[in-house]
Amino acid sequence: AMPQPADLARDTAVERLGPGRYALDLPSHWDYFMPSGGVLMTAALRAIAAEVDLPEHRPLSATAIFCAPVPAG
Repeated sequence: AMPQPADLARDTAVERLGPGRYALDLPSHWDYFMPSGGVLMTAALRAIAAEVDLPEHRPLSATAIFCAPVPAG
């Protein structure tokens, strides 16, 4: 089976595990030695939007500084 092409919306869809807890299985095609920081930020913002769950109060912008690489897993 051929791997699916990268799709940011599909690949960063989060699953609610409980109050304030979310998970996703990020495909390895977003890795550049380690997961891409931009994709990790996208996943975090999707979890924030899911937690707030009010379309009129969605995140409009965000800034992150990754002081150390975020390893896969």
